[in-house]
Amino acid sequence: MSDEISMELCLFIEHGREREAAGFYSAALGAREIDTLEIDGSLLGIVMLFGNMPVSVAGANPEENPSQAVAAPSFPRLQGQ
Repeated sequence: MSDEISMELCLFIEHGREREAAGFYSAALGAREIDTLEIDGSLLGIVMLFGNMPVSVAGANPEENPSQAVAAPSFPRLQGQ
């Protein structure tokens, strides 16, 4: 059994503001972007390192997820839906 403990966080950001949030975390906390998560060219999230800790910055829709207790990511809807 290993004595090593690891942890990963996911920060949910309003859809469309993932890039802005990643820029803030880079400037304010020195986080480094290591990967992006996309579907059909649409940015869904950014994987960053805060020191040695991996953190995903992912989009969530506060209109669809109003309860903080059950907030979860949701995919951006197509226009008109």
